[in-house]
Amino acid sequence: MRRRERGKTMLERIQRGPQRRPLAVCVYGVPGVGKTTFGASAPGALVWCLEDGASFIDVAKLPAPESWNEALGVLQELADKPHDFKTLVVDTLDALEVLAVAHVCAEAKKKTLADFAWGGGYAALANEWRRFLSGLDNLRAKRAMHIVLIAHEHRKRHDDPELGQYEMYRPKLQEKAWGLTNEWCDAVLFAQFDAAVFEKEGQKNRAIVSGRRVLRTVRETGFVAKNRLGLPRKVDLDWKSFEAAAVPPSTDVLRKELVELCTLAGEDVATKAHGFLADRGESVETLRAAIETVKTYLAEKSAA
Repeated sequence: MRRRERGKTMLERIQRGPQRRPLAVCVYGVPGVGKTTFGASAPGALVWCLEDGASFIDVAKLPAPESWNEALGVLQELADKPHDFKTLVVDTLDALEVLAVAHVCAEAKKKTLADFAWGGGYAALANEWRRFLSGLDNLRAKRAMHIVLIAHEHRKRHDDPELGQYEMYRPKLQEKAWGLTNEWCDAVLFAQFDAAVFEKEGQKNRAIVSGRRVLRTVRETGFVAKNRLGLPRKVDLDWKSFEAAAVPPSTDVLRKELVELCTLAGEDVATKAHGFLADRGESVETLRAAIETVKTYLAEKSAA
């Protein structure tokens, strides 16, 4: 807990406006989409190679720890000792979790987490995972480092009271570890090859997968995602695009972009966009949503 600023009351310490701080994101997705490359392109990146994803990338690499305690010690060393790195890329979270599980089981002399009574193994894993996230918080506070957590994807059945059962992509972690990570991150981003389904009169729907690699930033039926950064629903899978999107432009800049797109899309689309904004107001979020919708329309029109 932060110490109270001397001589100031609680009301005098109220802050206004967004507070800039190092980014903390989790990126997961399909194999080969470029998750590690995304993390390695962040400023001053140090890739913690728990797997071999960065083998062919020219970036500073930190070897995998041999134990969970060694992993926690690495975070402490990065926080305490001087260095020039600005981003820590953990590649991958699920490989790191294996060390945490092995540590918990060894401490209790159990073979698996399921061997603990009353879910005690999963609770112990959650406690260790909190230590890991606390170490990341320490890096952000003391070294102002961005944190990029990379994970493999996992399809899990989800039971929705309104929509029924369906499968969703989510990071491949134990439930409790993932729940803590999801809460901790500023953004959870699903990386994929962009695709769209087009309809033509008299023909079956067809899906087209483009070469564009994107980050999906808002949860939808098929995948978990979130962000506290006001990101558009899709961002190109490269650090510069992501960082630019995380620092919202002015509404004037976005309004100008929307006008230019509507000019290309035609009068009908422009009228619908105007109605959308009239109902919801011209905030950064609504302007970005309108821009993304018009871009999707133009892409479908081009592919038709």
